[in-house]
Amino acid sequence: MRYMYFGTKRKMRWVKTDAPGRDQSTNGYSDRLDYLNGGVATRRSTSGHQEYSLTWNVMTREEARAITDYAHGIYGDGYIYFVDPAAADQNILNPAWSAPGIGAKDGVPLAGLVRPKRINNPDLSWDYPVNMARYDLTSTDPRRTFYIPMPPDSAVIIGAHGDAASTLGIQVQPMVAGVNVGPPEVMSIAGVNTDQRFTHIFVPGADQGGLEISVEPGTGFATLAGIMAQVVPIGLIPSPAPGPGYGLDGYGVGPYGGIIPGPAIPLFLNGGFILGQGTSGCSFDGIPRATPYRLAARTERVGLTVKLIEEEDYA
Repeated sequence: MRYMYFGTKRKMRWVKTDAPGRDQSTNGYSDRLDYLNGGVATRRSTSGHQEYSLTWNVMTREEARAITDYAHGIYGDGYIYFVDPAAADQNILNPAWSAPGIGAKDGVPLAGLVRPKRINNPDLSWDYPVNMARYDLTSTDPRRTFYIPMPPDSAVIIGAHGDAASTLGIQVQPMVAGVNVGPPEVMSIAGVNTDQRFTHIFVPGADQGGLEISVEPGTGFATLAGIMAQVVPIGLIPSPAPGPGYGLDGYGVGPYGGIIPGPAIPLFLNGGFILGQGTSGCSFDGIPRATPYRLAARTERVGLTVKLIEEEDYA
């Protein structure tokens, strides 16, 4: 069976994975000006929010209700999060958080009240973005956060890269059901001249666990080129090679769409930069649309269509 982890910070659950071929897009500002001489000029934002049109062709009424309950606020009015099988073993962050240099152009800054400075990346050998973002911060500057759900029996591996001389790092706050649990951990920023993608591993301390990441509070500077995070089952490692669909077992088979047996998760999976494939918190765009088939028996099936729009990172 194919599942993905879905819900609010207060309550998440496994739901049936949507059908292959979903309509997914990144949307932002764009404009075009046509000149009388036949030329053209275009302008668009580098940053953009994610929109998902999810369809389930056939599911039980119980499986449909596990999703539609959230649209009615049964488990809180907060944002909807989901561990996308197509993103979990790549980079679960959204593009703007994974490549902070976007915030130096037109994206939402990760911290402070002004845009960070755009710094040239001196080493592209491991494919980190050309533009890094330097944040010069004080202890009173605000910090934005990004929430990563942690399914049961899973782990999150994270690494942040940029200027290794940065005096501020990335703070990781464990949470349970949306409430901070225990002290945060601070990850130092590694250089861009290493193939060591991940430096820290986190496992849930209880059911409904999650992590909230942010730039470390305090006075100093942080220069960031890329941040990567993967959500992987404990005792398994992400697939190192492409397989059919989105993983070795196809889209959404097992919780994360393609995994291979291996040793306990290593702290240091090697390779180059991976742009974020995920999303921050989403909201329902309208009410989910259910299409009932024959309901003569309890075992009859329904179809379901849901549209989710990323809002949290732009609120």
